[in-house]
Amino acid sequence: MTPQPASSESTNLDRRPDATPGISGLRLWLFRLMALALAPCLLLALEGMLRLSGYGYATSFLQPVAERDGWWTTNPQFSWRFFPRHLARSPVPFELSEEAEDQRRIFIIGGSAARGTPDSAYNFGRMLGVMLEHSYPEIELEIFNAAMTAINSHVARVIVDDLEPRRGDLFIIYMGNNEVVGPFGAGTIFGQKRVLHRALPSLPAIRASIALNATRSGQLLASLIGDPDRATSSEWRGMEMFVEQVVDPADPRLAQVRSHFRSNLASIIQTLQRAGADILLMTVATNLRDQAPFASLLPSEVTEDDARRWHELYETGRDAAASGSHRAAVDALAQAAEIEDRHAELRFHLGQAHLALGAPERAKPHLIAARDLDALRFRADTEINQAIRGVAEDTGVPLLDVAQRFRDGTDEIPELPGYRLFHEHVHFNFAGNYALASAVHQHLAPRLDSAPPANPRPQLTQQQVAERLAFTRFDELELERDIL
Repeated sequence: MTPQPASSESTNLDRRPDATPGISGLRLWLFRLMALALAPCLLLALEGMLRLSGYGYATSFLQPVAERDGWWTTNPQFSWRFFPRHLARSPVPFELSEEAEDQRRIFIIGGSAARGTPDSAYNFGRMLGVMLEHSYPEIELEIFNAAMTAINSHVARVIVDDLEPRRGDLFIIYMGNNEVVGPFGAGTIFGQKRVLHRALPSLPAIRASIALNATRSGQLLASLIGDPDRATSSEWRGMEMFVEQVVDPADPRLAQVRSHFRSNLASIIQTLQRAGADILLMTVATNLRDQAPFASLLPSEVTEDDARRWHELYETGRDAAASGSHRAAVDALAQAAEIEDRHAELRFHLGQAHLALGAPERAKPHLIAARDLDALRFRADTEINQAIRGVAEDTGVPLLDVAQRFRDGTDEIPELPGYRLFHEHVHFNFAGNYALASAVHQHLAPRLDSAPPANPRPQLTQQQVAERLAFTRFDELELERDIL
């Protein structure tokens, strides 16, 4: 008999797509499992090859001194993880020994105000060092300034993690000015211009990004992506670079910034407490009296008629103040504030008019509001300082409330902080650094000396500190030139 062809029914049965569903699904599952298992191996292999080939840069804050066993020095490339390389700032250079059994080691953590901008030779840490040496000559002290220009708490957390194994006895933390304009802030220029008005990354995403940049693979990826902002920011130009980074005081991202700051600060404190280090946490002082806001915004919900009337009263008040008619200035500006008081410069001029009339207590709330409403947020605001106070209370660490001390006045600081203490908005002049060092010295005295001497040495005066640091009028002129 002639063989018959297979029926269409049998052919269709043989070719059904679900004839072996179990086998196909198993193969796909095994393939995915192998891919997941191989991916880390491939990444580790890539990381190893990059390190062996010498690609990339060291990312820790301290690195070993090649020619001196047991010694460490600051890494000038540390901030490349957080800033475009052509804009990155470097730490204050210092070296420290692995062995410090007979010495008390103090680290200072913070931004440019703690660093001592414009010249770290005259920062409050150096002044504190000579003051403590005079008061307690029997105590061996080492003070290292680990503060850096333009950094915020995201960077400071990494610095503290790197310093903690170096057995610091005391960490002095003075930071908060750069939370909005620093890395991952709502008003930063460092790689985020394209997402200026979008929600900020979550804190886990930020920390994952920082961790990735510590690997050679992450550095390779960053170099392949490139820096899209280099064309508009080819060199460091200080605050000028931020003029377009206006952030509305009502921007919800500011709440994220403050939340990130508080979480980072709490993480820093926990790291140091686990290591058994002493901590001095400080709130941040700013120039309230003399520093006008950098940018002011009139809320968009103000009607056209109200805005027109507001501008008339505002200009009337400013003209009156310029002519010396400060009472008339207060009247006009107060009427404008009744229409809308969330304009930073209005509040500043109203505060200035009250100062001119000899009413500093009436001026104070307006000058504080002017700082808090500033749309170019280079200064730590009330909320940032409240976060610092909250972390101190939650963690039980000692707090030196510098902001309140400077704002409310002391024998040394009889008025609202202004140009008497600051070069400009946040950076202390010599007198300001001395005032801060003096406050820290007084706060540390009971902690350093368990048995106070019968005849304690008096604290060094500002002039005596200047002599010990060889600070002259020539140096003062150089600082002013640098600021300008």
